[in-house]
Amino acid sequence: MTHMTHAPIDPDDAQDADRTPGAWDAPLCGHTWQEGGEGWPLEDHVAAPWFLPPTSSLLEEEEIDDLEWVRQAAAIPFVQRCRLLRDFVGDGRPLTDSGVLPNAAVRELKQRAGIVRPGGRLREVPELLGPWVVLLNLGVLVSDDENHRVRRCSAEHPGVRGAFDEGDEPLGELDGEVDGVLAIAELLHVISRYCPGHGGFRDTGLLLESLLAATCEDGVTLPELPADGCLDEAAIARLFRGIGANTAITWDPIDERRGEVDLQAIDDLADAQRDLFLLEAYGILGASEPGRSGIVFRAPRPVRTAVALLALRRQQEEDARRESPETFLR
Repeated sequence: MTHMTHAPIDPDDAQDADRTPGAWDAPLCGHTWQEGGEGWPLEDHVAAPWFLPPTSSLLEEEEIDDLEWVRQAAAIPFVQRCRLLRDFVGDGRPLTDSGVLPNAAVRELKQRAGIVRPGGRLREVPELLGPWVVLLNLGVLVSDDENHRVRRCSAEHPGVRGAFDEGDEPLGELDGEVDGVLAIAELLHVISRYCPGHGGFRDTGLLLESLLAATCEDGVTLPELPADGCLDEAAIARLFRGIGANTAITWDPIDERRGEVDLQAIDDLADAQRDLFLLEAYGILGASEPGRSGIVFRAPRPVRTAVALLALRRQQEEDARRESPETFLR
């Protein structure tokens, strides 16, 4: 099955056509959850989507101990690639005229990370593009535009916000210490600022609800939709067989007034799956091959903390927007 994870690349683009930070190749959309009509994750008045378990199930699970939490955080592929890129840059690496790593460096990083995705430019490889933008945003990497070089920021530098060392406590005191979980929150924030056509989420609120569900012990199983998006009779029959085999789904996406499939409910499922596959490409979660009841998405427990941090950040932004509306894009 093929899943579109980011904006297509024009084959005639030049080698250094990438632009970072903001490497999702579009201006910020200025979209917020409230403006888009999206619900906040975990709010009491927001009903769980039909294909997800109730949010209360998250609170019923036993807490994991600190050592297991640290182990899971360190094992997240995105976090591991952040460390790899940080160490690869080290004291300094050359950049192209547009301020990104040359293709040769991207190929070397792909080999070191075991990335098999085709493409030799940074923006063609989300497994590396995500860490690149996040490390620059957090001040872990510092670019010198005048000399076209990038280097790892020293721990003593006032702009540094993270170390990503294996021995770091994964959540620290949030007073300048940044770890893998904060890096994940930053990645979610960056992607949420772009429209779907340029690599952003289709529905940030729905995605975060689905991502939280994926952090449950058994993950979350979503009914499989056809890769081409064509819902003919055979595809609908397969979809409802999967729904019937999924014991976590308690009601069918049927418009009872019209006696037909609720297409908006199906669209919500499609949006959630597309965005979860996007995060799989960035190394935040894993996805199984389709089974009888659908596709199982699993995210490690520390991702739950990253979602909470993002929600807090967006709430702070919204509060600032209300106080100074003229300073924000609408």
